[in-house]
Amino acid sequence: MSSFSIDYWYSLGHNIFMKIIVATPLYPPEGERIAVYSRQLAKNLGAKHQVTVLTYGYKIEPINNLQVVVIDKTKPLPIRLFNYAKSLLALAKSHDLIYVQNAGAIGLPAILVKYLSRKPVIINFFEDEAFKRAFHQSLTDQPLEVFLKHPPANAKIKRIIKVQGWVLRHASLITVSSEYLAKLLSENYKVSPEKIVVNHLAEDREEKLPLPVLKNRHQILASGPLLDSSGLDKIIQAVAKLKEKFADIQLIITGQGQKKKQLMGLVQKLKLDSNVKFLGRVSQAENWYLLKTSSVYVHNFSGWDQNDQITRSLLAKTSVLAQDNVLNQEILSKNSSGLLFSATKPEDLVSQLDKILTVESLGEGLTVRASQNLVDNFSWEFHLNNLNSIFSSLLKK
Repeated sequence: MSSFSIDYWYSLGHNIFMKIIVATPLYPPEGERIAVYSRQLAKNLGAKHQVTVLTYGYKIEPINNLQVVVIDKTKPLPIRLFNYAKSLLALAKSHDLIYVQNAGAIGLPAILVKYLSRKPVIINFFEDEAFKRAFHQSLTDQPLEVFLKHPPANAKIKRIIKVQGWVLRHASLITVSSEYLAKLLSENYKVSPEKIVVNHLAEDREEKLPLPVLKNRHQILASGPLLDSSGLDKIIQAVAKLKEKFADIQLIITGQGQKKKQLMGLVQKLKLDSNVKFLGRVSQAENWYLLKTSSVYVHNFSGWDQNDQITRSLLAKTSVLAQDNVLNQEILSKNSSGLLFSATKPEDLVSQLDKILTVESLGEGLTVRASQNLVDNFSWEFHLNNLNSIFSSLLKK
């Protein structure tokens, strides 16, 4: 999925040459998705535009013909922000626009530079920084929509929410990965819907594995975090009901969280010790191997989450069974590239899972449609075409 025709992209008429700053908090060798995305984005945009990356970091992985400016991340926060803003302002003088990854640590200096340089700033809202920090500090175990309405009584988290909201409201435009996330930002950060544009993230993160892999017909994969909102208890209960029909059924659960002990207790209670495995946090390569060898990935999150396993499952040609909600409908229902089950009917999850494990042709049909879904909605060609339109429209104003 990572290869596409740049010439085809430009044949659509979006052929304005631009000088673009990609402002990101992370860049490889950092392994988080925002870092990988920033590098691939800069590389692809750089095929037809002049691109400069500004990032926090130490030693970075260079790309030919791509300028990367690095701000020392070891300095205290005020100094880091000042140095970032200073470098961004200097770069803005010779560039047309600033494309910012996220609205946290670099959003604030980017908006200040916007007013000083009069250059448009587009925020790519990759993840909610306040939510991410609260989750990692065990201050919340709620999905994002609940967190935004009822944030924890923590001064630092509330300050991040306020700064993030201010940044979003002062951006020229905001790009988000789904209609559902656009609605959450508009409602909770008081951002005008006209300023938010949906542009699905490109999914091309295949891993090279040393040996060929085969699907295990009765292997199911589910991913954490291990919290109530992930719905993993319902998946375990479904496996218990299917064990009699599929004696070799295997549920593999990856991720960490506060409910691990409780979930392991449920496994013991249902006598599933030989059928359910908790692997904890796994590497990207191991996650890819598990996706490639599993017959189905089950996604039972009760709200918006930062888990991107659905699109990776589509890429791995693994059937997806997901809770029937607005976000999953948006990802899967455009060409029926996955199955949905009712969150209020536990028997629906069991019956849908039974179908996938029993009817091999059902999974084959889903993966064919999934491949087309990736091309139509989650390819770099689609993603860059949208970005180029967004950037061009701002420069024409």
